[in-house]
Amino acid sequence: MFYPFDINPWLCRLRKLIPVLLFTLCFCVFDNSSDALSLKAFDVLGVADRLHHEAHENKSNELVLSEVAPPELVQKIRARLTKYSPKLKLESLQESAILKNGTIEKQGMLVYLEDWPLVEDPELGIGTHLVFQIDDFQPKRITHTDGPRFEIPLNGLTPGSHRIAVYLAYPWGEALKAPDTSFQARVNVLKELKGVQPANDSPWLTVVSPSENQFGEPLMLDCLIWNAPLQGLKDGDDRWRLRVTVNAESFLLDREEAIWLDGVTSKEILVQFELLDETAKLINPVFNNKLRLVSRSNNANSFWMKRSLSENEISILTGELTRSQLADMDNKNLDPGNDIDSPSQTNSETQSLVDSENSSSEYSESAKYDLIFP
Repeated sequence: MFYPFDINPWLCRLRKLIPVLLFTLCFCVFDNSSDALSLKAFDVLGVADRLHHEAHENKSNELVLSEVAPPELVQKIRARLTKYSPKLKLESLQESAILKNGTIEKQGMLVYLEDWPLVEDPELGIGTHLVFQIDDFQPKRITHTDGPRFEIPLNGLTPGSHRIAVYLAYPWGEALKAPDTSFQARVNVLKELKGVQPANDSPWLTVVSPSENQFGEPLMLDCLIWNAPLQGLKDGDDRWRLRVTVNAESFLLDREEAIWLDGVTSKEILVQFELLDETAKLINPVFNNKLRLVSRSNNANSFWMKRSLSENEISILTGELTRSQLADMDNKNLDPGNDIDSPSQTNSETQSLVDSENSSSEYSESAKYDLIFP
Protein backbone atom coordinates (compact mmCIF):
# COMPACT_ATOMS: atom_id res chain seq x y z
CA MET A 1 0.00 0.00 0.00
CA PHE A 2 1.22 3.51 -0.88
CA TYR A 3 1.69 5.91 2.05
CA PRO A 4 2.90 9.44 1.26
CA PHE A 5 5.65 10.13 3.75
CA ASP A 6 4.02 13.42 4.87
CA ILE A 7 1.10 11.60 6.47
CA ASN A 8 3.25 9.28 8.54
CA PRO A 9 1.33 8.86 11.86
CA TRP A 10 4.48 9.55 13.91
CA LEU A 11 5.06 12.79 12.04
CA CYS A 12 1.42 13.83 12.48
CA ARG A 13 1.71 13.40 16.24
CA LEU A 14 4.81 15.57 16.26
CA ARG A 15 2.99 18.28 14.37
CA LYS A 16 0.34 18.40 17.08
CA LEU A 17 3.08 19.70 19.37
CA ILE A 18 3.61 22.84 17.30
CA PRO A 19 1.04 24.96 19.23
CA VAL A 20 2.71 23.97 22.52
CA LEU A 21 6.14 24.81 21.14
CA LEU A 22 4.96 28.20 19.88
CA PHE A 23 3.39 29.05 23.23
CA THR A 24 6.60 28.13 25.04
CA LEU A 25 8.67 30.14 22.58
CA CYS A 26 6.48 33.22 23.11
CA PHE A 27 6.74 32.80 26.88
CA CYS A 28 10.53 32.63 26.66
CA VAL A 29 10.69 35.79 24.53
CA PHE A 30 8.73 37.80 27.11
CA ASP A 31 10.62 36.35 30.08
CA ASN A 32 13.96 38.14 29.52
CA SER A 33 15.47 37.03 32.82
CA SER A 34 15.34 33.34 31.94
CA ASP A 35 15.29 33.50 28.16
CA ALA A 36 18.52 31.66 27.38
CA LEU A 37 18.01 29.09 30.13
CA SER A 38 14.43 28.29 29.12
CA LEU A 39 15.24 27.84 25.45
CA LYS A 40 18.25 25.68 26.23
CA ALA A 41 16.39 23.49 28.69
CA PHE A 42 13.32 22.98 26.49
CA ASP A 43 14.91 22.60 23.07
CA VAL A 44 18.01 20.54 23.81
CA LEU A 45 17.36 18.36 20.73
CA GLY A 46 16.41 21.27 18.46
CA VAL A 47 12.86 19.95 17.97
CA ALA A 48 11.37 23.38 17.33
CA ASP A 49 14.00 24.24 14.72
CA ARG A 50 13.51 20.94 12.90
CA LEU A 51 9.73 21.26 12.82
CA HIS A 52 9.94 24.83 11.58
CA HIS A 53 12.42 23.84 8.87
CA GLU A 54 10.27 20.87 7.84
CA ALA A 55 7.10 22.97 7.64
CA HIS A 56 8.90 25.57 5.51
CA GLU A 57 10.38 22.89 3.28
CA ASN A 58 7.01 21.21 2.71
CA LYS A 59 5.44 24.51 1.69
CA SER A 60 8.18 25.31 -0.80
CA ASN A 61 8.42 21.76 -2.19
CA GLU A 62 4.93 20.48 -2.85
CA LEU A 63 4.52 16.80 -3.63
CA VAL A 64 4.63 16.15 -7.36
CA LEU A 65 4.70 12.35 -7.50
CA SER A 66 1.47 10.40 -7.71
CA GLU A 67 0.73 6.71 -7.96
CA VAL A 68 -0.96 5.70 -11.21
CA ALA A 69 -2.35 2.48 -12.62
CA PRO A 70 0.02 0.34 -14.72
CA PRO A 71 -0.16 1.08 -18.47
CA GLU A 72 -3.16 -0.51 -20.13
CA LEU A 73 -0.99 -2.79 -22.26
CA VAL A 74 0.84 -4.02 -19.15
CA GLN A 75 -2.47 -4.92 -17.54
CA LYS A 76 -3.59 -6.76 -20.67
CA ILE A 77 -0.41 -8.82 -20.93
CA ARG A 78 -0.46 -9.60 -17.20
CA ALA A 79 -4.00 -10.95 -17.57
CA ARG A 80 -2.90 -13.18 -20.45
CA LEU A 81 -0.08 -14.61 -18.34
CA THR A 82 -2.34 -15.73 -15.48
CA LYS A 83 -2.86 -19.03 -17.30
CA TYR A 84 0.70 -20.05 -16.42
CA SER A 85 1.62 -21.71 -13.11
CA PRO A 86 5.41 -21.27 -13.05
CA LYS A 87 7.71 -23.26 -10.82
CA LEU A 88 11.35 -22.28 -10.37
CA LYS A 89 13.80 -24.11 -8.15
CA LEU A 90 17.51 -24.70 -7.55
CA GLU A 91 18.52 -28.32 -8.09
CA SER A 92 22.24 -28.14 -7.34
CA LEU A 93 24.71 -26.00 -5.45
CA GLN A 94 24.34 -26.72 -1.74
CA GLU A 95 23.54 -23.85 0.61
CA SER A 96 26.69 -21.80 1.33
CA ALA A 97 28.68 -24.07 -1.00
CA ILE A 98 32.43 -23.52 -1.15
CA LEU A 99 33.99 -23.61 -4.61
CA LYS A 100 37.55 -24.84 -4.35
CA ASN A 101 40.52 -23.97 -6.55
CA GLY A 102 40.41 -25.76 -9.87
CA THR A 103 36.62 -26.21 -9.88
CA ILE A 104 35.52 -22.55 -9.93
CA GLU A 105 35.32 -22.28 -13.71
CA LYS A 106 33.49 -25.61 -13.95
CA GLN A 107 30.90 -24.96 -11.25
CA GLY A 108 27.42 -23.85 -12.17
CA MET A 109 23.90 -23.70 -10.80
CA LEU A 110 21.48 -26.32 -12.07
CA VAL A 111 18.05 -24.69 -12.30
CA TYR A 112 14.66 -26.21 -13.06
CA LEU A 113 11.94 -24.07 -14.67
CA GLU A 114 8.42 -25.21 -15.43
CA ASP A 115 5.47 -23.49 -17.14
CA TRP A 116 7.03 -20.09 -17.81
CA PRO A 117 8.15 -19.20 -21.35
CA LEU A 118 11.47 -17.47 -21.97
CA VAL A 119 11.11 -15.06 -24.86
CA GLU A 120 13.25 -12.65 -26.85
CA ASP A 121 11.88 -11.47 -30.18
CA PRO A 122 14.06 -9.70 -32.78
CA GLU A 123 11.42 -7.01 -33.30
CA LEU A 124 9.65 -6.69 -29.93
CA GLY A 125 12.62 -7.40 -27.68
CA ILE A 126 12.53 -9.24 -24.36
CA GLY A 127 9.29 -10.89 -23.32
CA THR A 128 8.77 -13.08 -20.29
CA HIS A 129 12.18 -14.04 -18.91
CA LEU A 130 14.35 -15.11 -15.97
CA VAL A 131 16.68 -12.81 -14.04
CA PHE A 132 19.92 -13.87 -12.37
CA GLN A 133 21.82 -11.47 -10.11
CA ILE A 134 24.93 -11.79 -7.96
CA ASP A 135 25.39 -9.31 -5.10
CA ASP A 136 24.68 -5.80 -6.42
CA PHE A 137 26.02 -6.38 -9.93
CA GLN A 138 23.84 -5.66 -12.94
CA PRO A 139 21.25 -8.43 -13.38
CA LYS A 140 21.53 -10.88 -16.26
CA ARG A 141 18.31 -11.54 -18.19
CA ILE A 142 18.00 -15.08 -19.54
CA THR A 143 15.70 -15.56 -22.52
CA HIS A 144 16.84 -18.92 -23.96
CA THR A 145 17.68 -22.28 -22.41
CA ASP A 146 18.28 -25.83 -23.64
CA GLY A 147 15.25 -27.23 -21.82
CA PRO A 148 13.47 -27.15 -18.46
CA ARG A 149 16.74 -28.00 -16.70
CA PHE A 150 19.67 -25.75 -17.47
CA GLU A 151 22.90 -24.61 -15.89
CA ILE A 152 23.84 -21.04 -15.09
CA PRO A 153 27.66 -20.74 -14.99
CA LEU A 154 29.31 -19.05 -12.03
CA ASN A 155 32.67 -18.36 -13.65
CA GLY A 156 34.28 -15.00 -12.98
CA LEU A 157 33.42 -14.77 -9.29
CA THR A 158 36.02 -13.17 -7.05
CA PRO A 159 37.28 -15.04 -3.96
CA GLY A 160 35.01 -14.66 -0.95
CA SER A 161 31.27 -14.90 -0.22
CA HIS A 162 28.46 -13.94 -2.58
CA ARG A 163 24.65 -13.89 -2.50
CA ILE A 164 22.57 -14.90 -5.50
CA ALA A 165 19.02 -13.90 -6.43
CA VAL A 166 17.08 -15.64 -9.21
CA TYR A 167 13.52 -14.71 -10.17
CA LEU A 168 11.01 -14.79 -13.00
CA ALA A 169 10.00 -11.51 -14.62
CA TYR A 170 7.35 -9.99 -16.85
CA PRO A 171 8.35 -8.39 -20.19
CA TRP A 172 8.56 -4.95 -18.54
CA GLY A 173 10.94 -6.24 -15.85
CA GLU A 174 8.62 -6.58 -12.84
CA ALA A 175 9.37 -9.62 -10.66
CA LEU A 176 6.75 -12.27 -10.06
CA LYS A 177 5.85 -12.48 -6.36
CA ALA A 178 3.97 -15.80 -6.29
CA PRO A 179 5.44 -18.81 -4.44
CA ASP A 180 8.03 -20.84 -6.39
CA THR A 181 8.88 -17.97 -8.74
CA SER A 182 12.17 -16.95 -7.08
CA PHE A 183 14.96 -18.26 -4.90
CA GLN A 184 18.10 -17.05 -3.16
CA ALA A 185 21.41 -18.81 -2.57
CA ARG A 186 24.89 -18.27 -1.14
CA VAL A 187 28.18 -19.30 -2.69
CA ASN A 188 31.72 -18.99 -1.37
CA VAL A 189 34.75 -18.97 -3.63
CA LEU A 190 37.77 -20.61 -1.94
CA LYS A 191 36.69 -19.48 1.53
CA GLU A 192 33.62 -18.19 3.37
CA LEU A 193 33.95 -14.67 4.75
CA LYS A 194 31.93 -14.22 7.92
CA GLY A 195 29.73 -11.14 8.23
CA VAL A 196 29.97 -9.91 4.64
CA GLN A 197 26.61 -11.42 3.61
CA PRO A 198 23.25 -11.49 5.42
CA ALA A 199 22.43 -14.59 7.44
CA ASN A 200 20.39 -17.21 5.62
CA ASP A 201 17.22 -16.22 7.51
CA SER A 202 17.91 -12.48 7.74
CA PRO A 203 15.87 -9.97 5.64
CA TRP A 204 17.63 -8.40 2.66
CA LEU A 205 16.36 -6.75 -0.47
CA THR A 206 17.06 -6.88 -4.19
CA VAL A 207 16.24 -3.82 -6.26
CA VAL A 208 14.29 -5.01 -9.30
CA SER A 209 13.45 -1.65 -10.88
CA PRO A 210 15.04 0.68 -11.76
CA SER A 211 17.97 -1.56 -12.67
CA GLU A 212 19.55 -0.54 -15.99
CA ASN A 213 20.42 3.04 -15.01
CA GLN A 214 17.57 4.43 -17.11
CA PHE A 215 13.93 5.21 -16.48
CA GLY A 216 10.86 6.06 -18.52
CA GLU A 217 7.45 7.38 -17.59
CA PRO A 218 5.50 6.25 -15.79
CA LEU A 219 8.30 5.19 -13.47
CA MET A 220 8.04 1.62 -12.18
CA LEU A 221 9.57 0.84 -8.77
CA ASP A 222 9.90 -2.75 -7.64
CA CYS A 223 12.02 -4.87 -5.31
CA LEU A 224 12.13 -8.30 -3.69
CA ILE A 225 12.45 -8.60 0.09
CA TRP A 226 13.94 -11.94 1.02
CA ASN A 227 12.94 -13.43 4.40
CA ALA A 228 10.52 -10.57 5.02
CA PRO A 229 8.72 -11.01 8.37
CA LEU A 230 5.07 -11.96 7.95
CA GLN A 231 2.59 -9.17 8.50
CA GLY A 232 -0.90 -8.13 7.46
CA LEU A 233 -2.46 -11.30 8.87
CA LYS A 234 -4.26 -9.34 11.57
CA ASP A 235 -4.54 -5.78 12.84
CA GLY A 236 -1.46 -4.43 14.57
CA ASP A 237 1.01 -7.08 13.39
CA ASP A 238 3.09 -4.69 11.28
CA ARG A 239 6.77 -5.58 11.48
CA TRP A 240 8.36 -3.75 8.55
CA ARG A 241 7.93 -0.93 6.07
CA LEU A 242 9.79 -0.16 2.87
CA ARG A 243 10.64 3.52 2.61
CA VAL A 244 11.20 4.67 -0.96
CA THR A 245 12.67 8.10 -1.71
CA VAL A 246 12.63 9.59 -5.19
CA ASN A 247 14.83 12.69 -5.07
CA ALA A 248 13.32 14.60 -2.10
CA GLU A 249 9.96 12.80 -1.91
CA SER A 250 9.46 9.78 0.32
CA PHE A 251 6.64 7.31 0.86
CA LEU A 252 6.12 3.99 2.62
CA LEU A 253 5.08 0.58 1.30
CA ASP A 254 3.79 -2.23 3.49
CA ARG A 255 3.85 -5.06 0.95
CA GLU A 256 5.93 -6.44 -1.90
CA GLU A 257 4.34 -5.04 -5.02
CA ALA A 258 5.46 -2.92 -7.94
CA ILE A 259 4.13 0.62 -8.10
CA TRP A 260 3.97 3.07 -11.00
CA LEU A 261 4.59 6.77 -10.44
CA ASP A 262 3.79 9.81 -12.54
CA GLY A 263 5.10 13.35 -12.12
CA VAL A 264 8.86 12.81 -12.44
CA THR A 265 10.09 15.96 -14.17
CA SER A 266 13.87 15.86 -13.71
CA LYS A 267 16.24 14.29 -16.23
CA GLU A 268 18.10 12.42 -13.49
CA ILE A 269 16.75 10.95 -10.26
CA LEU A 270 18.06 9.32 -7.12
CA VAL A 271 15.96 6.39 -5.92
CA GLN A 272 16.57 4.99 -2.44
CA PHE A 273 15.08 1.85 -0.88
CA GLU A 274 15.24 1.40 2.91
CA LEU A 275 13.82 -1.54 4.86
CA LEU A 276 12.57 -0.37 8.28
CA ASP A 277 11.35 -2.25 11.34
CA GLU A 278 8.24 -1.42 13.38
CA THR A 279 10.12 1.36 15.20
CA ALA A 280 11.19 3.00 11.90
CA LYS A 281 14.82 1.89 12.33
CA LEU A 282 16.81 0.46 9.44
CA ILE A 283 17.05 -3.33 9.36
CA ASN A 284 20.62 -4.39 8.67
CA PRO A 285 21.34 -1.31 6.55
CA VAL A 286 24.33 -2.82 4.73
CA PHE A 287 21.92 -5.06 2.77
CA ASN A 288 18.69 -3.06 3.06
CA ASN A 289 19.67 0.50 2.18
CA LYS A 290 20.05 0.74 -1.60
CA LEU A 291 20.59 3.81 -3.77
CA ARG A 292 20.19 4.05 -7.53
CA LEU A 293 21.05 6.96 -9.83
CA VAL A 294 19.07 6.74 -13.07
CA SER A 295 18.66 9.01 -16.09
CA ARG A 296 15.59 9.67 -18.19
CA SER A 297 15.65 7.91 -21.55
CA ASN A 298 13.13 7.72 -24.36
CA ASN A 299 14.24 4.12 -24.86
CA ALA A 300 14.09 3.05 -21.21
CA ASN A 301 10.66 1.45 -21.59
CA SER A 302 10.27 -1.17 -24.30
CA PHE A 303 9.05 0.55 -27.41
CA TRP A 304 6.00 -1.73 -27.55
CA MET A 305 4.70 -0.04 -24.39
CA LYS A 306 4.27 3.17 -26.39
CA ARG A 307 1.87 1.79 -28.96
CA SER A 308 -0.89 -0.77 -29.32
CA LEU A 309 -0.02 -4.36 -30.13
CA SER A 310 -1.90 -6.87 -32.20
CA GLU A 311 -3.12 -10.06 -30.58
CA ASN A 312 -0.41 -11.99 -32.40
CA GLU A 313 2.31 -9.67 -31.11
CA ILE A 314 1.03 -10.09 -27.56
CA SER A 315 1.09 -13.86 -28.13
CA ILE A 316 4.78 -13.58 -29.06
CA LEU A 317 5.67 -11.65 -25.89
CA THR A 318 3.79 -14.15 -23.75
CA GLY A 319 5.32 -17.23 -25.38
CA GLU A 320 2.15 -18.42 -27.10
CA LEU A 321 3.60 -17.96 -30.59
CA THR A 322 7.04 -17.61 -32.11
CA ARG A 323 7.93 -15.23 -34.92
CA SER A 324 8.46 -18.14 -37.34
CA GLN A 325 5.05 -19.60 -36.53
CA LEU A 326 3.44 -16.22 -37.13
CA ALA A 327 5.23 -15.92 -40.49
CA ASP A 328 4.05 -19.41 -41.49
CA MET A 329 0.48 -18.44 -40.69
CA ASP A 330 0.77 -15.25 -42.74
CA ASN A 331 2.26 -17.11 -45.71
CA LYS A 332 -0.51 -19.67 -45.63
CA ASN A 333 -3.17 -16.98 -45.62
CA LEU A 334 -1.50 -15.23 -48.59
CA ASP A 335 -1.07 -18.44 -50.62
CA PRO A 336 -3.53 -18.32 -53.62
CA GLY A 337 -3.90 -22.07 -53.46
CA ASN A 338 -5.33 -21.92 -49.96
CA ASP A 339 -8.68 -20.59 -48.94
CA ILE A 340 -8.65 -17.79 -46.41
CA ASP A 341 -9.30 -19.35 -43.05
CA SER A 342 -12.36 -18.30 -41.15
CA PRO A 343 -11.84 -16.73 -37.69
CA SER A 344 -12.82 -19.98 -35.99
CA GLN A 345 -10.37 -21.97 -38.12
CA THR A 346 -7.57 -19.49 -37.44
CA ASN A 347 -8.18 -19.61 -33.68
CA SER A 348 -8.22 -23.40 -33.75
CA GLU A 349 -4.98 -23.51 -35.73
CA THR A 350 -3.33 -21.01 -33.39
CA GLN A 351 -4.30 -23.08 -30.35
CA SER A 352 -2.94 -26.26 -31.91
CA LEU A 353 0.37 -24.51 -32.59
CA VAL A 354 0.51 -23.34 -29.00
CA ASP A 355 -0.28 -26.80 -27.64
CA SER A 356 2.30 -28.37 -29.92
CA GLU A 357 4.92 -25.85 -28.89
CA ASN A 358 4.25 -26.30 -25.19
CA SER A 359 4.53 -30.09 -25.47
CA SER A 360 7.91 -29.96 -27.21
CA SER A 361 11.27 -28.56 -26.31
CA GLU A 362 10.83 -25.01 -27.61
CA TYR A 363 14.03 -23.46 -26.44
CA SER A 364 16.67 -25.39 -28.30
CA GLU A 365 19.01 -22.48 -28.95
CA SER A 366 22.28 -22.22 -27.11
CA ALA A 367 22.22 -20.25 -23.92
CA LYS A 368 23.15 -16.58 -24.26
CA TYR A 369 24.70 -16.22 -20.85
CA ASP A 370 28.05 -17.99 -21.20
CA LEU A 371 29.92 -15.44 -19.11
CA ILE A 372 28.35 -13.91 -16.09
CA PHE A 373 31.25 -11.50 -15.62
CA PRO A 374 33.11 -11.17 -18.96
